[in-house]
Amino acid sequence: MSTSTTKARHYNALGGRIRALNSTMAETDQLMGQLSEYLLHMQQFAACHAAQFMATSALLDVEINTANAAAEEREADRSTDTERG
Repeated sequence: MSTSTTKARHYNALGGRIRALNSTMAETDQLMGQLSEYLLHMQQFAACHAAQFMATSALLDVEINTANAAAEEREADRSTDTERG
């Protein structure tokens, strides 16, 4: 084999690897674009989920406070009934 044939084979192999790298870089660019879009959707989802959590928490606080007030009232009624009887 001559040196020029070996060089040509190496250049062909190098060209193939560069084309593969270019293809991989294009795919990576596309995937990064998708990732960016998905992250935006995740951010919106997280904000919506946090709003739902805060609304539910506020409703539960009201229910818990109402239940505690009713329990305290029943306890107060029991203690006055015990003192009378």
